Order: sequence, then C-alpha cells, then structure tokens
Amino acid sequence: MTGAATAGAISPGPGGAGGAQPESARDRLLSAAVSVFSGVGFDGASLRDIERRAGVNRGLAAYHFGGKPELWQAAVSWLMDRFHDEMSRYQDVLRVVSPQERGRVLVRVLVRFA
Repeated sequence: MTGAATAGAISPGPGGAGGAQPESARDRLLSAAVSVFSGVGFDGASLRDIERRAGVNRGLAAYHFGGKPELWQAAVSWLMDRFHDEMSRYQDVLRVVSPQERGRVLVRVLVRFA
C-alpha cells in the first residue's frame, strides 16, 4: 500500500456494523445499558431506565442478567467484544501499512468506535 492510501480511505470490507439481523432483546438491553451507564453512571442508572431505553418489558433485565452489577459486567464485556470484532476487521490492512499509517488507522478506528 502506498502513502496515498490514508486511514480515512481504508475500509475493512464486508461484515461491517450494518448487519440486517434484528437485534435480540438481550442485545437491546446491553446496548441500552452501555448508553445509560455512560450517561448517568452506575449509581444513577436503574434497570427500569435501561429496560425503557431498550424497549423491552419490565423485569427482562433481571431475567437475563440477575441484577444491575451483573448487567454492568455483561455490558462492558459486550462492548469490549464489539470493539475486538471491529479491530479484527482491520487485521489484514494493518499488516501491510507502515507503522506510521498503522497508528493513524488505529486512532481513527478507536475514535469512530467510541
């Protein structure tokens, strides 16, 4: 790859985040948990707020996760798994670019993910 291939032009190809599969209630809860915990912190979040944000029935968070601490742990793990998947998509690209370009790609991926 040449210097003309900038990090903004690098695309990991198919298998990106725009999948057509409907999200499960569990995944919606995890996504909502990340959003709520990020916004108001652990102490400010409630299972009911997370359930509302996820658009699921009351009690479903407790059914899937037990309680707020377990949901927090599952949400962090879910988020890190998604980040790992995102970084894995760039594995082949990162092998063929210069160290300087690799740093640019990694920063752009991290910022876009965050």
